[in-house]
Amino acid sequence: MNEIQKPTALEAEKYVLSVVMQKRLGWDDEPINPEWFSLNLYRRIFQFVTTSKLPADVLGDLSLLFERLKAEKIISSNDQAAEIANILMAAPTISHYKPSIEAMRDCYARRLAIDAAANLAERAADMTDKTGFIEATGKPMTEVAESATDTETTRDRAALLKAVADEFAALVDGKTQPNGFEVSLSTLSAALRGFKTPRYCVIAGFPGSGKTLLAGQFLTDIASTGTPCLMISCEMTAEQIMQRFIGTYGRLPSELLSDPLSYARKQNRRTVSKEELNAFRKAYSAIKDMPLHFEEPVSPRIGQIITMIRRAHKRHGVRVIGIDYLQLIQVADASSKEQELTQISHALQGIAKELDLLIFVLSQQNKEGHLKYATSINEDADLVLSLVQELDEKKDDYLSVTGITIKKDRHTGRSGLTLPIVRDSDKIYFREV
Repeated sequence: MNEIQKPTALEAEKYVLSVVMQKRLGWDDEPINPEWFSLNLYRRIFQFVTTSKLPADVLGDLSLLFERLKAEKIISSNDQAAEIANILMAAPTISHYKPSIEAMRDCYARRLAIDAAANLAERAADMTDKTGFIEATGKPMTEVAESATDTETTRDRAALLKAVADEFAALVDGKTQPNGFEVSLSTLSAALRGFKTPRYCVIAGFPGSGKTLLAGQFLTDIASTGTPCLMISCEMTAEQIMQRFIGTYGRLPSELLSDPLSYARKQNRRTVSKEELNAFRKAYSAIKDMPLHFEEPVSPRIGQIITMIRRAHKRHGVRVIGIDYLQLIQVADASSKEQELTQISHALQGIAKELDLLIFVLSQQNKEGHLKYATSINEDADLVLSLVQELDEKKDDYLSVTGITIKKDRHTGRSGLTLPIVRDSDKIYFREV
């Protein structure tokens, strides 16, 4: 039998190593297993660069970098300096970083499969090995599948039972609290026993109902306790969101923020009062000290959103995410809007579970009050909150928010409960009635 040539992705490996060595923005967004490099030289350089705290001047100077690699006995001859130079020039941008990593992982999985198949063939041919060759098929194939799909084997039953027992013991001893994150709508917090992780929560409403306002109120409530939060705005700019956050947290009049002089004239004053300036400064200072982070993608794709979430989680320890809004996110090659939103919803549910996050996703409702285009969102979501509005056009409070309905609650069984809340007529927040 002819020896099978094992697949490699040397150009992809060189590209990835170039990005990592140059520490280009986003280089640490994707997890990389050193074993994915087929060349030992590349593997050792990757491990050294990612584990050593090299000064920027070393990474930016080929001769200094070469001397450090030589001192660490990673390279041994001056001839390899040209190889290091070629690596550094392989990635002028980071645009092909993720596809290159996927190519490396795919080739690594195939190399594992070839080795596993050869080993199994040898054991199967050994007639003295009565049953071992059958048992030996399991582990190699599992390793191949994990490498090809970038997944890990789940914990065994004993580990799961221990985790549950440890959590119960911590509750009994008072070391942890049974409730999740609390928000300023205390009745809602009590009904849900707080917002826990991992949770995928949909906030639904008609256009203009205040979905962004409510999500911002939740995020500032949670961030004020020191929990890092991220707002991903696909519609409003980060500056607009920040203004909203200041107004919401400070319970400031909306016109005071948008047109302070006009607001003052309506109060028969030439300018804003000292009290109003102090209220703004107090809210500004509070928001400034909160661990709040912002992203404002243009024409966002779900892969871009997931990368933003991973980056914020890794760099800032973000645990709570707000995404505004679902129908603006895109997926390549989706045959319909329904299919597109299904893929988006599955991805967000998966990342919430993987990283133990609370994700608030805003979604438009159609005129019947259902989530627009995406019945599958109801299946994925742990929690669906729907803003209730007055829909009688003859009434003076037409389209005003009158409550919030827990349309789905997978964990505490409060589905169908409607709680009375209103959007304050003057200030930028929701309050309970």
